[in-house]
Amino acid sequence: MQSGLERLLADPSALTGLKVGLCCNHTAVTRQLDHALPALVGAGVQIVRLFGPEHGIDATAQDMISFDDEASDAVSVVSLYGDTEASLHPAPSTMADLDVLLFDIHDVGSRYYTYQATLGFMMEVAAVSNTPVIVLDRPNPITGLNVEGNIVRPGFE
Repeated sequence: MQSGLERLLADPSALTGLKVGLCCNHTAVTRQLDHALPALVGAGVQIVRLFGPEHGIDATAQDMISFDDEASDAVSVVSLYGDTEASLHPAPSTMADLDVLLFDIHDVGSRYYTYQATLGFMMEVAAVSNTPVIVLDRPNPITGLNVEGNIVRPGFE
C-alpha cells in the first residue's frame, strides 16, 4: 500500500517542467517520515508556492490564531487561515501562475475540522484559474472498507 505522495515520488515525470503549488502541513510525509516539500524538490519537482492551512505548514501556529504569509526555503508561503472568512480562500492571483496544485494533508476523519474546507476552497479558486488539483490521498489504515463515524443527516451537509 502506498500513499499518493509515495506514488508520485516513484514517478514524478508528469510534473517535469511544471510550476507546482503545494498545500500541506506536517502530516505530508512518506513512510520514512520525509516531509513532502524536500522529498518533491529532491525528485526534481519545481515547487514555486506553498499554501499553509490552519496551524501552518509545520503545524506550529496556535489553534484559532491567524498567521501571516511567510517564506520557507526561498518558496513563498500563502496563509489560508486568517481573521476573516475571505482569508480562508486563496487569492486567485496566488494560483494563476501555477500549472498544477498538489494537496497533501492527512484527513483527521472529522467534518468539523478545517482541512477538508481548505481543500474545497482551493478547488473553487482552482476552477476559476483553470489550475488542475491533485489530491495526494492516503488509504484508511483500518481497512478503509466501511464508512464509519458521524454520518450527516440529509439537509445538514
